Amino acid sequence: MKKRKTIDALTGLRGIAALWVVLFHLGPELITVAPALSFLSPLAEAGYLGVDLFFALSGYVLARRYEAGIPDLGRYLQRRIARIFPLHAAVLAALTVGALAAAPLGFPNFAAHELWRFDAWWPQLFLVQAWVGSPEAWNLPTWSLSCEWAGYLVLPFLLPRCRPRPGRAAMAALVLLSAGLTLGDHVYGTWDLTLDGGLLRFAVDFGVGALSWYATARAPLIGRGADLIAIALPVSLWLAPEPQVIVPMLVAWPATLALSHGPVAEWLARPNLGRLGRASFALYIVHEVVALVITSLWPVSSLQGPAARMGWLATLAASITAATIVGYFLVEKPSHRWLTSMRFPREAHR
Repeated sequence: MKKRKTIDALTGLRGIAALWVVLFHLGPELITVAPALSFLSPLAEAGYLGVDLFFALSGYVLARRYEAGIPDLGRYLQRRIARIFPLHAAVLAALTVGALAAAPLGFPNFAAHELWRFDAWWPQLFLVQAWVGSPEAWNLPTWSLSCEWAGYLVLPFLLPRCRPRPGRAAMAALVLLSAGLTLGDHVYGTWDLTLDGGLLRFAVDFGVGALSWYATARAPLIGRGADLIAIALPVSLWLAPEPQVIVPMLVAWPATLALSHGPVAEWLARPNLGRLGRASFALYIVHEVVALVITSLWPVSSLQGPAARMGWLATLAASITAATIVGYFLVEKPSHRWLTSMRFPREAHR
């Protein structure tokens, strides 16, 4: 199967989505420490929608990559496992060691943190916590990896049965999105669904992302909508009563950007944003763990004076950056290379 060329704008968009989620998780602390950043509150409060962007991107990219089908199921699963498990397992191992060693080392508050639930450790390790109703524990952002993992396992069974023509794909995407948002509102009262309802959220976003590939792959004029969406998103965030009203624009954005040659696509395709996009998975996995450690050892409530506040902000930023670099270059990238280079005996004789 011929590998399609990577779309640089979508790589950059992945980086923006990761930063948005980071702002959502750390926004309250950042604004408390630096009140001058309060103008970012609407953006931070809507940052949970960065996950919807991740899900839609994943659906679009995988539908595009495997448009002709998945010729080798074993190889497909090998690549998916290599994509999400190594860094996740490494971070979970580090957290486990830290939770067990904190009390003997003199950090009882960290040792007693409510997230260190060993009854939820195995579901967390195998990324099934969103499937089995596991409580929130350990590294909270991994609920979305659990949903992604479910999608990876289901996709090979759906692709042979789901290759609609553009018009039908567009109609199916609209129906799925409308039904999903309506169901989420009536059953859960929110679209900020994680362990409880996260699979519904994933199915809608991922499904719309995948269907948008079939709907727009041969419609280059769709690319002109990318810049309009980029303008409409911030305006809608500031004016809309609920952030989730921008979900339709978010899940449509990857398909429009992929076909766009406009200024937004060109900006997202810049090398620095490409680097951020490639490291976005590492940033997503490590940021809340690093913040938890820092806030446990150096609580925001203890900060006195501008110097301490600036020092705390600098420490947080430097620590997250360092952890992302280590996670990407020393764990994610080499482990992915090693795992995907392995060949099963059946493959080796082809």
